[in-house]
Amino acid sequence: MGNTTSKLASMGVSLLCSFALHAAEPIFYAGFDGSLEPASARGSKTFKTETPVSFQDGIRGKALVIGTDPQGVRHGVAYPHGKNLNWTEGAISFWLKPVNWKGSDTGFFVPVFDAKAGKNYFMIYKYCVGETFYFMRGEHGFWLFTQFKPGEWKPGEWHHVVCNWNPVQLSMYIDGRLVTEQRIHFPLRNLEPKSDFLLGEFKHSFKYQQPGRLSLLDEFKIFDRMLTLDEVKELYRKDNPNPPLNLITVGYGREAFGSTGFSNRKTGELSVRQSHYTLGYDETALYAGVKTHAPSVLLQLNSPDGKRYEYPLASSAAGEFKIAVPLRETGLKEGANGWTINLVAGDDDLGGGARLILRRDMPPVVIGSIYDLERNRTALQIAAADGLSVTFDTDTTKNYGHKRLSRPLAAPLSHQTNSIPDWNLTSLRLNSGNGLVYRTDLSVRRNLPLVVKFLYTLLDSRELLVAFQGAADGKVKVSFIDEAGKVRSTQEQSIPDPALTFFNMKFPVKAAPGNYRLQFELTDRAGKTSKIHEQAIRIPPADDPLTRPYVDPDRDQLPPGGWTPVVAEVASASVWGRKFNLKDGVLFSSLSSQGGELYAAPDALVLNGKRLVPLNAPSVRKIASSSLYAEYEKRVEYRELTAESRIRIHFDGYAQITLKLTPKRKISVAKLALELPLCNEQVKLVRDNRAIGGVSGKAGDSFAVSLLPQPALWIGNFRTGLNLTAENLCGWQFRQDGKHVMMKRDSEAARLSLLLASSPLTFNSPREYRFGLTPTPTKPLNRSLLRRRIGKEWQMWFQPWADFNFLDPDRIRMEPPYNGMDYYNRTRRQFRELFHYSAFNFAGPFSPEWIWYEELWRQIKHNRTYGIWTGEGRDSYAEGCINGESYRNFRLNNWNGFLTRPDNPLLRPGTRNFYFDAPWEESCYNERHGCRLWRDATGRERTHLLIDRFREMAIDVYRMIKRQGPDAKIAYHAEWWRLMPFQSFADVLAGGEGMEHDVASRNGYYNLLTPLSFCATFSPYLWSAKTALIPQVKRGLQIGSPQKYRTYSLENPVWRRATLHYIGLAAVNDVDLWDRNELIARWHDAQDALGWNDETKFFPWYESDAVRVISPVSDRIVASAYVNSGRLMLAVLNDTPETVTADVKLDCGKLGVGEGLTGRDVWDPERSYTLKSDWRDEIPPWGFRLIVFR
Repeated sequence: MGNTTSKLASMGVSLLCSFALHAAEPIFYAGFDGSLEPASARGSKTFKTETPVSFQDGIRGKALVIGTDPQGVRHGVAYPHGKNLNWTEGAISFWLKPVNWKGSDTGFFVPVFDAKAGKNYFMIYKYCVGETFYFMRGEHGFWLFTQFKPGEWKPGEWHHVVCNWNPVQLSMYIDGRLVTEQRIHFPLRNLEPKSDFLLGEFKHSFKYQQPGRLSLLDEFKIFDRMLTLDEVKELYRKDNPNPPLNLITVGYGREAFGSTGFSNRKTGELSVRQSHYTLGYDETALYAGVKTHAPSVLLQLNSPDGKRYEYPLASSAAGEFKIAVPLRETGLKEGANGWTINLVAGDDDLGGGARLILRRDMPPVVIGSIYDLERNRTALQIAAADGLSVTFDTDTTKNYGHKRLSRPLAAPLSHQTNSIPDWNLTSLRLNSGNGLVYRTDLSVRRNLPLVVKFLYTLLDSRELLVAFQGAADGKVKVSFIDEAGKVRSTQEQSIPDPALTFFNMKFPVKAAPGNYRLQFELTDRAGKTSKIHEQAIRIPPADDPLTRPYVDPDRDQLPPGGWTPVVAEVASASVWGRKFNLKDGVLFSSLSSQGGELYAAPDALVLNGKRLVPLNAPSVRKIASSSLYAEYEKRVEYRELTAESRIRIHFDGYAQITLKLTPKRKISVAKLALELPLCNEQVKLVRDNRAIGGVSGKAGDSFAVSLLPQPALWIGNFRTGLNLTAENLCGWQFRQDGKHVMMKRDSEAARLSLLLASSPLTFNSPREYRFGLTPTPTKPLNRSLLRRRIGKEWQMWFQPWADFNFLDPDRIRMEPPYNGMDYYNRTRRQFRELFHYSAFNFAGPFSPEWIWYEELWRQIKHNRTYGIWTGEGRDSYAEGCINGESYRNFRLNNWNGFLTRPDNPLLRPGTRNFYFDAPWEESCYNERHGCRLWRDATGRERTHLLIDRFREMAIDVYRMIKRQGPDAKIAYHAEWWRLMPFQSFADVLAGGEGMEHDVASRNGYYNLLTPLSFCATFSPYLWSAKTALIPQVKRGLQIGSPQKYRTYSLENPVWRRATLHYIGLAAVNDVDLWDRNELIARWHDAQDALGWNDETKFFPWYESDAVRVISPVSDRIVASAYVNSGRLMLAVLNDTPETVTADVKLDCGKLGVGEGLTGRDVWDPERSYTLKSDWRDEIPPWGFRLIVFR
C-alpha cells in the first residue's frame, strides 16, 4: 500500500494521532554543540567551569561530558540563576546518556542538576544506592522526592527526562511517560540567597563518586511553567532514537496472540473502556482483529529502515474490526527484528506501540483482561501457556509501593484485587526459556474524577480540610451522617477555578460530638452527581475519655515477670545481677554485672589531658528509694570545678544521670571528658548507633563514634556490657558530630571517654549533662523462647485492624481475604501463637479518631515527612508523636481498653502476645503538642531521642500485657542500636531494616554484617531476649532494585548464596530469622531433626572450648554447635570472599555426644560425614555448611 497518508486522508479516516503542541519557549536553552554558551537565555549567558570540558556526539549535534573521569577529575558547568530559573514553577528538560554506567549500578552519584536557595535544595541525580533517579526540592529533611527506578538503563542509550514543579506538586517524565508525581506538603520558604545552578559536578559538589563514571548531557532546557503531557511527548518524539520498551511476540496462526491494555493518548493512562485485540500470521499475511467501542481502528507498522505502513481495519460486525496485511507488501518476515506495531482504536492505542516479532515456536497467548476500571480493581486473566511465565509488577512509587506477582503459566492465571491505588505504574511481562516475549507498561489511575488524598480537622477554626487530586469542575458536598443514618449537617463548596492537580478545600464542621459517616459527592457543571469518598469521623466531647491521662493501677509496684526490688544502701544499689557503687569517682567507683566487674577504676574527669583529682572524699547522699528505684545526690570537689550529680537507679538497671559541672574560675578548655575506665577483658565488642558504616563488631584497641542523631552506644564482651543512652547532647561542646565518644585501650583499662568538650570552650558558668548508663544483661534470658521460631510456631504480624493500629475486636477487616474473625481462626490453625500488631507512633490516617485530632497528634520530623504514607487506604499509616500528651494517652487507653475488654474474642491462650513496630521514638517539629528542638554546639536544631518517655510507656504496656498471664509475650521492632531503658521490657527483639539498599547493592550482607558485628547486634545472650534478624535481601531488591529483583529466585546461585550466608550468620549466633522461604524451611527441618526444644544446648563459636575453628584462624570463619539428646548440629560459616578449607576441633566429651554419628550437609546432601573430634571440609566463598549428626 506504500505511504498511506494521502490515501487515508482521501478516505476520510482520521489518523487520530496526538497532535503535537508546540512546547513553551524555554527561558534557558543550552544545546552544547561544541560550546558552553547557551543558545538562548532570559538571564545572563555567562558560565563557569573548574576543569576543561569536552563534547561528544549528542542527540543533536554535540553533547556535554559530565561526571568524574578516570583520573578522578570532575566535570560540569555552572550558570547564573537570575531570570534563567523560576523557583516557583517550571520544568527542566534534557537528554541523558550513560557513558559507562548502568541504571542498576550503585555506589556513586550521577549528578545532573544542582541548585540551592537558602536552606532549600533543588537537585536531579541518580542516587548512590538502589536503582533510584531523584528529582528533589525543599529543605533538608522536609524535602520532597519524586523518584524513578532506571534499572534498565544501559551504557550508550539516550533517555529523555522532564521534571515539572509548581507550588503544589512535583512530577517526572522519562522517555515521554509520567513515572511519578508527588504532592508538596511543606511550601518552600527561606529561599535566599540563591546559588547558580550546576550541570554535572564540581570538586566539592557531591560525595561518593567513583572515577570513570561519565554521562552525556544534551538539549538542556528550562521553562517557566510546567509542561503538559503533549508538550513532553513532543520533546521526546522529536529526537527519540530508541525503540519502544513494549514487546509483542506473535505465534503462528490467525489469532495466536490476544491481549488488551489500551491507553488514552491524551493522558497516557490506561483507558477505562478497554478494547481487545488479536494478532497472528501465516506464510502470507499478518492478521489483526480488534473488538472495540471505538468507531475506527488503525494498524501502524514501522520497519527497521524507518518506513511506516498504516492500514485502517475493516468493520466485520458491530464493534469488530479485522485486517490481513500481506507480508510481501511490507517485507515483514518471521524472526525479523526492528519492527514496531501499534493499534489505534479511537482515542486509544497500545501506549505508543510495541516491538513486534513473529516466531513460529511461540505458544498461543490470551490475555483476557488486566484491570477493570469500571470497578477500580485488578482483574488479570491469562490463559494457560505452556513454557511461559508471567511477571506482573505494580509500583505506586511510594515507599513499599512496589508489588510483584510471578508464576508459571502452566495453568490459567486469575488474579483479582478489591481495589487499586490512586495511581501506579504497571508492567506485565511474559517470559519463555529464551527470555522476554511480551511486555506492556501501563500508567493506571483509579477511575474517579476526584480522589481524596487525606483529610483532617483544623482545630482552631473547626473546619475540615480535605486534600483532593484530580481534574473536575463543579461543587463538592460533604454530609455528616449520624449512626442512625440521619444527615445532621451538609456543607458545599465550589471547586477552585482553576484547580491544580492537587488542591485543598475547607468545610465548616457544624455537627455535635458523636460518630459520623462523611459522604463526599461531586456535582459537575452538567448537574451530574456522583459519590467520590466515604469516611468515618469521631467528633469528641470536651472531656474525651480516649485522651484522659492513663494511670496504671499498679504503677507503684514492681511489674510482673520476675523483676527483683532495688536494694538501696548508703552509697550503693543492687538490682538483678548488677551492682552500682557510688563511693568514689565522679559517678561510680564500681559497676558489676553477673558477678563480673566492669570498671577497672573509678570513673574520672579528664581536663585538657589531665585526670582531675578530688580534693576530698565524695559526698554521697541517698535521697529516696523504693522497690522500683534508688536515688542519690553526689558531690565531688576538685581544684578546678565542682561535680554534682543526681543518679536514679531503676529496678531494670537503668541509671538515669544528671551531671552538673561548675567551674571555680574561668577555664580555657581544649578537651573535657568523662572517662569510664573499663576492664580490658570486658571490652571485646561494640555496637554503635549506625546501621552501616560504623564501628560495630570487634572493639579493637581504639575507636571513635558519633552519638548523633541517636545518642546510643553499647560496649562489652560476649555476656555483659554497658549501654550509654541520652535524649540529646545539650551542653556538649563540639565542632564535628563524628566524634563524641572515644575508646582507647592501654595495659590497665579500655578507657571509654565521653567527650563533653572536644573543641575550644571558655568554661565560666555551670554546664549540665543528662544521660543514662545501663549494665547488661538486664534480666534473666527466657531460653525456651529461643526454640520458638517466627514463621513456624509464631505468627508475628497479626494485623486485622480496619483502621491501622487501632485495636478493637469490633473494628476488624471484613473484606476478603480477611472476612472478619475468619482471618483470626485461619491464623490460629496455622500457628501455635500469634502476636497482635501495634506501634507506639503509627496510626491509620483515615481512622475516625485521627481525622479529628491529627493536627494535634501528628509527628513532623526530618525524613518522615507527614503525608507520605505507606500503601493505600487501610494499609497506609501516618505518624503520631508520643511526646504529645493527648496522643500518648490515646495510645495507652486504646491498648488498655483492648486488653481489659471482657470476653475479648481476640485474646485467647496463645494470642495474648503483642508485636510493637517501635524501634525508637523521637520528638518532632509540631509545637502544637509541646515538642521543642534542641540546638547543638554547631548551631543545628535537632529532635530529642525520647528515652524516658518511651520507657514510661513501655513499662505501662509491659504491665498491661503481663497482667494477662505468664504466657503473654512482648516483641519489639528493635533495629540496630541498643536502647536498653525500654528494650529491657521486651521478650523478643527483631530488627534489620535500614540496610536494604546496601544489601541489594552488594547482593547480600557481605562485609555489612560479620560474625562479630552480627553477635554485637543480635546475640540473645547479650540482650536477655529472643532476637531475630529481618532479612533485607529480597525486600531490598523489591524496594530499590526492581531490575535485579526480576532475577530473584533461590534457584539463582547469586540469591541462593546470599540467603545461605544470612542463615549462617543467624545459625552460628543462635538467632532467629523473620523470613519464610524454602531454604529457611530446610533449616527448620534440620533443627527438628536435631530436636528443637528446651533441651537444646548451644555452644557458640566465641567460647571455643567445645567447638572451634583451628584453621584458618579468623573471626570471619567460625563454627558453632547445638546438642540435643546425643545428636549434634554443626554450623560452619565462611564469611570471606575466598574458598577455604576449614579445620574444626570438636570436644565430643564437652559437647555430650559420641563419635561415630553420621550426617549430611543440609544444602548439599551429597556431602556426608562421620562425627569425630576433627571435622574438615572445603567451604566456598561466603559459604555455610550445616550438618545434623545422629
